[in-house]
Amino acid sequence: MPATTLLQSESLEVVDYRCHAGPQVTPFVEHHERYSLAYVRSGSFGCITRGRRFELVCGSVLFGHPGDEYLCTHEHHRHGDECLSFQLDPELVASLGIRPARWLSGALPPLAQLMMLGELAQAAADGHSDVGLDEAGMLLARRFGETLSGGHAAAARGEASRALAGRALERVG
Repeated sequence: MPATTLLQSESLEVVDYRCHAGPQVTPFVEHHERYSLAYVRSGSFGCITRGRRFELVCGSVLFGHPGDEYLCTHEHHRHGDECLSFQLDPELVASLGIRPARWLSGALPPLAQLMMLGELAQAAADGHSDVGLDEAGMLLARRFGETLSGGHAAAARGEASRALAGRALERVG
């Protein structure tokens, strides 16, 4: 699958994935090497992980835990998909206040609170934002953690994230 590394540091890697697989491609087992968040920006695909099956569409988020296996499928999807993937090390995940036990492999459907930040990250990747790609990725990861915990974990942190995201979106627009 064509992949372009957009940003790489010790704690964070951002990769642009463009998959052209369709029903004719035999699925194969893959492994998450790091904690990962993949924002689906176009197309659709299926994913099987931890005994669960997910169908991902534009705006969905695929998330992975280091060492977990997953299998992407394309039996119903002829035109491939594109994802912006953020791969984080354990220390960075911990610094965001996300408990590793909550970050197990799976997927979330399109949710407004994640889509807004996924699109901000894509704008940063495309050079259409004053917000850095790393900063946009951290905003997305923090909001993902808040979403997993059932809400906004800490009011002050959530307010700061929303304020920063609002300022960033003003710059994009």
